[in-house]
Amino acid sequence: MRAWLGKFSLFLLCILATLSLHGSQLQTLAYWNQMFAQAPVRFAYPASYFGVGEASHYLAEKYWREQQRARALSFYQRAVRQGDAGAAYALSVHVPAKSEQWLQAAAELGDREASLTIARRMLDTDPRRAYDLLQALQPGTQRDTLMARILLARPGLAADTQWQDIAPDTEQWSKRRGVARRLDENPVHYGQQCLYGVNVYLQARQARIRLYDWLAEFYQHPFAQLDFCFTLIDRPEAAECHTDDARVDCWAREVTSEYRWFVAEKGLANARANELHLSMSSSFEVLIHELGHWFGLADEYPMREPMASAFCEGRFRFETKNLVVTSSSLVDARTLQELEESLPWRDQITQPIATKMSSDLYRLGSDDSSQAGLFRAATCEATRFQAWKPVAEVTFMEQHDIGVVPPLYLRLIEQAATQ
Repeated sequence: MRAWLGKFSLFLLCILATLSLHGSQLQTLAYWNQMFAQAPVRFAYPASYFGVGEASHYLAEKYWREQQRARALSFYQRAVRQGDAGAAYALSVHVPAKSEQWLQAAAELGDREASLTIARRMLDTDPRRAYDLLQALQPGTQRDTLMARILLARPGLAADTQWQDIAPDTEQWSKRRGVARRLDENPVHYGQQCLYGVNVYLQARQARIRLYDWLAEFYQHPFAQLDFCFTLIDRPEAAECHTDDARVDCWAREVTSEYRWFVAEKGLANARANELHLSMSSSFEVLIHELGHWFGLADEYPMREPMASAFCEGRFRFETKNLVVTSSSLVDARTLQELEESLPWRDQITQPIATKMSSDLYRLGSDDSSQAGLFRAATCEATRFQAWKPVAEVTFMEQHDIGVVPPLYLRLIEQAATQ
């Protein structure tokens, strides 16, 4: 109680002293702003009393640091009433239950960070309002980045502005500009054809941005040397997606190309025949792995049942270029010859694919891991069969995250593409 009376007495003495010195200037807001700016510690209390929001904010921060939360919140709210935007933003952090209310108040009072935060939250739900909010701010990296994201994701939202005009000059946005130029040069737009003409169905809210980032990496990848053309279709009604079994499952309502690529909000990536199903969380390495299936490459990791049995027993309609399957690792001379003749990579082999055990018995497998040959693959481990691949190294079809595409696989893909 004595401590409180001491502080109150100090407050009154400060006012009385100021009264005797400055008389008629006492209730001038500009005056108290000036006094607080010159000596915050000395004049914070009277300046707060006479309407200086910055002083009230100063005291709120002081009490918050001292763990006097009730007094701090009282001064924060006083500061907001006095027009201090920073205090409203602080309340949005300190009072989570009313975060939206105080954040909105901070934005209305002109707090830039509050406006940026609100815009970020509305990117998906209300891009029009987010764009208008950002447009009212002075240019800056964060503001320009958010506006560019909105315009890239929602072409046509602002008729007088293109995302390329406002995006920052960063490496990432430079790559996105490069992708935009490549897409504009699509031969399909000029009545020409591509070997792989792909319709990309954008079925997620930020799918266009995700696609641009994938393609920025793709155009630097060895697969880019193949004849690809991408046509973007971002009309929601053009396709439909479900993830009932956790896998992305999409279909186009109108089929206008041989190859189709779907980008859904969520789900596990997969590929089937001439369709590629990805989600927003799919990595670029997953994209390349799934594209491998388009080119006739099978998984080299252990398949699960029942797919393992269907594939390894030959009941799966998929002609692989990177795997062959045998019922045993021991074969006779005739079986070995038939296997050698059937290998998709037979023209690339420079070493034996088996070791002779007796007059008519051979053990499959090559010795030199640095050259093309016949090496065990884990694909059929869940069955009684054995899968074989042309290289000893772990490839992107076994572990997608390592991203290794052997040159031999590229040659096999190119040969198939020209047939």
